[in-house]
Amino acid sequence: MPKFFRNFRIKSIEFSKVKNYLLYAVGEIILVVAGILIAVYIGEQRERVQLEETKEKAITQVVKDLQLAVKEIEGLKAFYGERDSLFALVLSNKLKTTPEADLSFCSNLITSYVDASISTIGYDAFVKTVTSESNTDSLLLLLNELYLRNLIAINSFTARVADQVEVNMGYIENNFQSFGATGFEMTKEEKEYYLNDWHFKNKVTRMRSMATGNLIKFSCDFEMNAVKTLAYIASTHGKPLKETVNSLAKKFEFRALTMEKPTKDGLFSEMDTIKNAARPIRYSHLMVYNATNKAIKIQVVFVQSQKLEYLLDTFVPPGSIGFSYFEQNDHAYFTDEKNKMIGRVKIGRNNGYVEIK
Repeated sequence: MPKFFRNFRIKSIEFSKVKNYLLYAVGEIILVVAGILIAVYIGEQRERVQLEETKEKAITQVVKDLQLAVKEIEGLKAFYGERDSLFALVLSNKLKTTPEADLSFCSNLITSYVDASISTIGYDAFVKTVTSESNTDSLLLLLNELYLRNLIAINSFTARVADQVEVNMGYIENNFQSFGATGFEMTKEEKEYYLNDWHFKNKVTRMRSMATGNLIKFSCDFEMNAVKTLAYIASTHGKPLKETVNSLAKKFEFRALTMEKPTKDGLFSEMDTIKNAARPIRYSHLMVYNATNKAIKIQVVFVQSQKLEYLLDTFVPPGSIGFSYFEQNDHAYFTDEKNKMIGRVKIGRNNGYVEIK
């Protein structure tokens, strides 16, 4: 009997050691796993911080790129806006027909062009910071609209204009001796070509359509969306909205426009105040800061033969910025949600902004 109890105690002691050893081993495993998890967490946090720093640097570059792009497009608009008057002069058969008439600009109309050099460095860098979880990021969506839609269209029509210029240069080089040289007097045949030949007018029509039509149209879209994106970036970095508006207006030379009272209550009754006249393309942008607590509607009016032909509505939510751009109309009209006239502003050739209080 005593031997039985002795053996039992020995086995109990041995079992207790095994139990303690197992508890120790489990504790060791838990500590190792916890250490690994902590190290992984610290690593992920460090990577997240580095990614955010890289992202901020990319956004800073995006801002620089967009600011330069807006200035590039303003130069493009100025060039083609002035050229559109010359296109109109040729197509309306109003060139002088006297022998001393200076027709030297006619060749230049169809053998020269300019394009906007728009950098994608910031956008490319920003895309690299995008993770699967941030594919719906608002800034990414804005940038994709700019670079995957507007810029592709700009580059496409720039290439088409360049190709057409090459064709036109080849034609003039092969047919007229004054091409690319100074001191040559324009021949009778060359004058006849510029004044009366339908081939020249067709070339002018094609250049006008591709350049002052499509190229500038998509350039204006890019410019407007670029300013929107800059406003969004400023707002997400804690900049007050009014300060953002003033900063953008100053940087891109948006003129402060004064709200005029409507002559009558109702948009369509305002039509008699708009004169139908041939005007050069303006390509003006309007930035609207809606400081009220109600939605405002911007209505862009195009008039032909004193009749309303086209109406574009843009809603500006309360406490936000809205944008529109104009080609040839004189006024932007503002109405409330019930289409009641609030006022109007006169748009000139340059960009402008108005604050609705």
